[in-house]
Amino acid sequence: MQLLHKVLDPCGDVAFRPLFAPEPVGRRVVLVYAKHITDKKLLQHQVLETLMVRVLRSSPNASAQDLVEKGLPVLNVQTVQEIAAVTDGVLSGRAALIAEGSDSALLIMAKQPAARQVAEPSTESSVRGPREAFVEELEMNLNLIRKRLPTERLRMENAKLGQVTRTRVVILWLDGLADNGIVTEVRKRVKAIKIDAVIDSGYIEEFIEDSPFSPFPQIEHTERSDKLASALLEGRIGILVDGSPYALMAPALFANFLQASEDYYERYLFSTAVRVIRFGALLISLLAPSFYVAITSIHQEMIPIGLALRLAGTREGAPFPVFAEAFLMEIAFEILREAGIRLPAPVGQAVSIVGGLVVGEAAVQAGVANPITVVIVALTGISSFALPAYNVAFTLRFLRFPLLVISAAMGLPGLAVAAMVLVTHLASLRSFGVPYLSPMAPVRFGDWKDVLVRVPWWAMQARPTVSPGRSRRMARHQKPRPPRGG
Repeated sequence: MQLLHKVLDPCGDVAFRPLFAPEPVGRRVVLVYAKHITDKKLLQHQVLETLMVRVLRSSPNASAQDLVEKGLPVLNVQTVQEIAAVTDGVLSGRAALIAEGSDSALLIMAKQPAARQVAEPSTESSVRGPREAFVEELEMNLNLIRKRLPTERLRMENAKLGQVTRTRVVILWLDGLADNGIVTEVRKRVKAIKIDAVIDSGYIEEFIEDSPFSPFPQIEHTERSDKLASALLEGRIGILVDGSPYALMAPALFANFLQASEDYYERYLFSTAVRVIRFGALLISLLAPSFYVAITSIHQEMIPIGLALRLAGTREGAPFPVFAEAFLMEIAFEILREAGIRLPAPVGQAVSIVGGLVVGEAAVQAGVANPITVVIVALTGISSFALPAYNVAFTLRFLRFPLLVISAAMGLPGLAVAAMVLVTHLASLRSFGVPYLSPMAPVRFGDWKDVLVRVPWWAMQARPTVSPGRSRRMARHQKPRPPRGG
């Protein structure tokens, strides 16, 4: 108790509650807990009353193990013998029960329930499909996964990261489906993290990705429990972090970021059509402004005569070149979008929509911007909203600006070279050893059933190949792939 007082007293929110001191023996039992994160009703009714009324009166010399065996009505109880384990447990929401004369202490799970209950996903909404999103409480998130995967093959490995926060992290995979080499690599990278605090899963993502200087994300994140469960069924590995409503999934392929959960809940014909539109939106979001600037600035001979005359008429008296117009309008659009995100939801939507209309119309009326330039920039911004993964859309927003500069300086040849460099960079990326452009490069025709198109469930006879060393022959002998969320 002297050691615990020395460590925990300065915290100011740790209570020491003596429970029993029989005079003949002079033996004490003390309950130690953090005031603000502990469920006091649970301690009052299930621990204190039981100990003082039944157990200690009948067995005043009971050891720590006897307290559990003789009727302490709590499920999650752990016996520890280290002072460090007691302090970590108390500061993470457990109550420590220490009896004089015993060389061990009991850690009782008494953390308050999650303040935010399970609700619909806010960033990955869908018309059809499950509506359960992760919350900041790790135990609740694990319950959601266990509910969807009631199998003994589900593995959960715990770790604690952050020298100050001691954040609990859980690595999940399905035994027999996940590649053992990838599981070992994920475990190695996670446990090698050295940092003071882990507040969100994004901290871990930056530490464990293969190419930290690449603008493209190599680890997928989601707030949907069905999407994580589906990723585990594909043989991928999930990471849940206490205090974060977003789970990580690895390895991640480029095609995964263009797949939405709803693709697998609607009929395959409509899902395929929407997916093709989504790939088109990706190209528009990345290349449309650069292509427009290159055509109008350098390659005017490629424009049809009627359209060229109309463009020349709209640009008469324009104070800025096409590149400056497009660049300034892109900057204005990004500012409006960022302002709409940071403001409260009711106000933010009005600012982003009304602000875009007002700024665009005012720029055209003042002669600062060409109407076609405004249309191109607006179409580019709308196309970026069609991408399911926000981090990929953010990457494309970042890459549009250097492509604009290259197109204005070198025209279509420069844009073609920049596109080849970009594709080469994507082909060189790896996510835990798995090629980023797989199954397109290297080519795995068996996995093309779920890339640009989505074939019916009865036509999917094998799980996707997510391991660099796993052969298609091994995959064909497995059962048909179960429904997945993305």
